[in-house]
Amino acid sequence: MAPACAQRLAYDECDGRHSAGFRGDRYGAWQGRVLQGDGFITAIGGNDYRTLEHPVTGGVVFYAVNLRMQQPISGYASVVPAADLHTQFCELGANSGYQTQHLLWTTAKGVVTKNLDGTKKQTLLQRFDLDRGTWSAWCALGDGQSLLDANGRVTLPPRVADCKLPAQCIEARYLSKGSAQTLEIHRVSLARTAEEALLPVTSPSATAAAPSTQDPTAKTSNTAALITPRLAPVEVPLIPWPRSLERNHGALTLPATFKIATDSATLDAHAAVFAAELQVLTGSKGHVAHEPDTDAIIRLRLDKTLASEAHTITITDAVTVCGSDAVAIAHGTASLLHLLDTKENGWQWECLRITDSPTCSYRGLLVDVARKPHPIATLTQLVTLCRLYKVRYLQLHLTDDQAFTFPSTAFPKLATKGHSYTQAELSYLEAFATARGVSIVPEFDVPGHCGALIKAMPELFRAHDLHHATIAFVKPEVLLAVDTILGEMLAIFPSAPFCHIGGDEADLEHVLENPIFAAALKDTGLDSAEELYRHFLCQLRERILARGKQMIVWEGFAATGKVTIPRDVIVMAFESLYHTPDKLVENGYPVINASWQPLYVVNDRCWSEREIYAWNRGHFQHFIEGYPAFRGIDVPVNQVLGAQLCAFEQPAELELQSLRKRLAAMAERTWNEGAGRSFEDFAARLQHSDRRLDQLLGNLR
Repeated sequence: MAPACAQRLAYDECDGRHSAGFRGDRYGAWQGRVLQGDGFITAIGGNDYRTLEHPVTGGVVFYAVNLRMQQPISGYASVVPAADLHTQFCELGANSGYQTQHLLWTTAKGVVTKNLDGTKKQTLLQRFDLDRGTWSAWCALGDGQSLLDANGRVTLPPRVADCKLPAQCIEARYLSKGSAQTLEIHRVSLARTAEEALLPVTSPSATAAAPSTQDPTAKTSNTAALITPRLAPVEVPLIPWPRSLERNHGALTLPATFKIATDSATLDAHAAVFAAELQVLTGSKGHVAHEPDTDAIIRLRLDKTLASEAHTITITDAVTVCGSDAVAIAHGTASLLHLLDTKENGWQWECLRITDSPTCSYRGLLVDVARKPHPIATLTQLVTLCRLYKVRYLQLHLTDDQAFTFPSTAFPKLATKGHSYTQAELSYLEAFATARGVSIVPEFDVPGHCGALIKAMPELFRAHDLHHATIAFVKPEVLLAVDTILGEMLAIFPSAPFCHIGGDEADLEHVLENPIFAAALKDTGLDSAEELYRHFLCQLRERILARGKQMIVWEGFAATGKVTIPRDVIVMAFESLYHTPDKLVENGYPVINASWQPLYVVNDRCWSEREIYAWNRGHFQHFIEGYPAFRGIDVPVNQVLGAQLCAFEQPAELELQSLRKRLAAMAERTWNEGAGRSFEDFAARLQHSDRRLDQLLGNLR
């Protein structure tokens, strides 16, 4: 019988009896698992995660997994630790790109070993030095004991040696992924020594190491566990950190039934949402009433003296939230969702007073629904994510070369079959978001990125046979069509004060070969396609202003030109290439920071929440050497409206997992820029907030 392992941090013997240190994540426990002998079988297509209870933030740790495939496969299988979904370290399986059936493969190094017999039981052992930021990997047939010498140490050379880690924290997970397949998993273990990682746990007394109370950022030379405890106690579990917080003695318990009183009908929709959220979290049932209602335990009140989005929260013998409008009230109730805690006497709020308002007026998340289909259910999850972290705007990239997802009634042929929404779906999404204090910003990307538009109606939109994505934007009937579609979009999404028209990466190389463009030069007195493009942006700006909205564009127009782009056009600076942010600010344009680094999340091209937390809204950077912002461009923060995290090209099933922690980091940096909190403090609060998100989405109770 193996001894109890004091330095074993998490394990699962996959026998239904011996496991500790992991919790279900996103999809809960393993789906489709079937116990069989000393392991379990999973035949899942897609992802199924388990997450560490105790994220590892320092020291050296060993991860071992024992598995086999029941037959050769055409997909690939992973049972790996990671910092997040996009930083897998090691996997065993088949990969058609390497034309081999079985291999040990790493995201950082490529193929390490080909032609492993995956149908035989394999052990993968990985060593992570989180202080140095490196990892190494070994593999062996059987239970992995052949990797150990007589002293229980690994002395064999690794298959992967000192590869750079993409993050200095292991938070997630082991998983099965790939096409439908049959995979046997026999043991997963995380420990401070290789010997303990490879030893089976056969006794219920051999439990995972207790959480350490040490400073998780401290350094040590021995094997003492440097672990952030599971839901470690924090001062106040709230993200973003508020401007002012006064804690008082006592607590208020939420009863089994409760009232939410509002003093305006404009708050009723949100009050109903908040009551439903509290029921999901606690089981308590609430209903909405109108003041005066002195026995209401929660009171939502308008206070027009407060600035936009500003709010106060007072918790004594009742909860009172005051705000300038329903959005401000929603921010206040979002804080209450974070602060609600379960105690011996039930669900409670600590007595306190918060006075809060955002530093940045624009705090956004972009989701690319044009390149990959996103069901409404995914988008409602992301609305909930935005709500929890007080992210005001959700931009939908509705059109691109791959699909036109908007259901135009004026031009019904445009909607891409099998990859578009109905008006009822989008109207539902708008109502869902508005009731939660989130405004949807529609994006109709023109005059470039219009491949789907041109494919559907080439007779109207095509500019040139050599252009697959640039429309004939100088044609009056094209301008009318774009204006009509924008009007339809704004009718469905009325809550946001903005309309995004893209405006980036328009290919103008051959458009002047089209007689229509040559005639437009003569009619306007302009002398280049670039000037016609600038003129088109001005035309759209006039039409959007006439509808009471402000136009947003991606940086795309040059810093100089004969046609002046009005200074009320908001520019999202993303590549810092076409019109760099320092010049945009110098030229008087309102700027939103959507910098590639660290605010883009594009599958494997993304940055950690630690890097986002270290960033500020005045810093713009690009990862490509030779770009103007490769080494960074900084502008005064007070000249930047805010920031937006941009998720492009990702499949729907990856969005929530890849965005949940990154968005929280950006939210705190844009809500209360001067909070002066450390990343370690933020990370501790994030454990609570991320668990609360799962609870709100119904994944955990």
